[in-house]
Amino acid sequence: MSKNNRRRFLQRAVALSTLPTLTNNGPAADRAQLKQGGGMLIWFGHSNLASIAEIMARCADHGFTTVYLQPRYVGKAIYRSKVVAPFDNMYATSTAKALSEALGRSDPYDACVREAKRRGLKVIAQISIFDLWFPGLEDRFYEQHPQYLMLHKNQGLCYQGVPCYAEKGAQDYCIAEVKELVERGAEGIIFDMGSHQLGWWPPGYGNPQADSFGFNPPVVEEFRRRYGVDVLKDAFDKKQWYALHGEFFSQFLRRVRGEIKEKPLIVGVPPEGYLAYGGRAQWTGALGRFTQAAAVRIDLEWQKWLQEGIVDALGLYLSDLNGPHGPYFKILAEAMKQQSARGKCYLHVMYASDAGELKELLSQVRSSALDGFIYHEQSVCQGNPELWKAFG
Repeated sequence: MSKNNRRRFLQRAVALSTLPTLTNNGPAADRAQLKQGGGMLIWFGHSNLASIAEIMARCADHGFTTVYLQPRYVGKAIYRSKVVAPFDNMYATSTAKALSEALGRSDPYDACVREAKRRGLKVIAQISIFDLWFPGLEDRFYEQHPQYLMLHKNQGLCYQGVPCYAEKGAQDYCIAEVKELVERGAEGIIFDMGSHQLGWWPPGYGNPQADSFGFNPPVVEEFRRRYGVDVLKDAFDKKQWYALHGEFFSQFLRRVRGEIKEKPLIVGVPPEGYLAYGGRAQWTGALGRFTQAAAVRIDLEWQKWLQEGIVDALGLYLSDLNGPHGPYFKILAEAMKQQSARGKCYLHVMYASDAGELKELLSQVRSSALDGFIYHEQSVCQGNPELWKAFG
């Protein structure tokens, strides 16, 4: 693997982004005083401390106040984790060797935390909680415990990469990762909902089938207790089913809130108000291409999260001017913000690669009622310094 190709791969190893300021007025203030500002999602691929320091300096110099670290690459830990299995192989042994050597020299996560704080940047860890499988990037925990993934209605198949957070085992695993990242310096957590499984249908599973996964025992049993219907055998109300999945997900977020206490918790939300993974990709939504009748759907109780103080802020996926929401993104975002009386709303700015378009979009965000933005991602800016100027 060439030096450039290796760097390009490693750039997707750990994610950093910046979001609105977190004050130093104590834990409660950190939650209450998330201020307006901009953010940057940065996939850094540098294996030496000087490069990490350079990235943190650039973030600080451009006015970013918080860095969001994602020390995973799908199912692999790109740091010395005691919870998540380390990166061991992918497409080439040279890649694994390069990363192994880098991890042998230093721990990227610890180095990022240290350099960020040295620059006065706040650190929040990002976890893509439904993106845990890709060929060569499988999560070892779920390979050993497939029963915690979304189960097929026949109870014999599992949906790769998409955990069922109604399962205590899935919750425990994620929370252990959260605790490790917080104990090692993260000052908050963000859950990203993007996934390789948005329109994915596992090979060998036959034709894509809507509403075919998510039949895990806790959800099946609760639906039977609540509505008197056995969803494994009988017809059932789909809206009630999607909503029940959402209730279990909210219970999981409550557990996370209890673990991180007063540290900020931010969760990504598409304007559709639900997550849809799997099935035949038929239309384009905020997170990507997926079917309206997905293999598994989770309705998100995001208004309840904010009202109850479970979540402090939402990350909204709807900013692409050429995407499905087009010029109406600001209207949609402000409508969601209006419903978020107790919380903050930040706009995900996805892959804007034209400096003029980016500047226009950021101008609209800054004149809106939103609380800030996250630009996805720093690698788009590489080789195009004009993009940096768009941030002001």
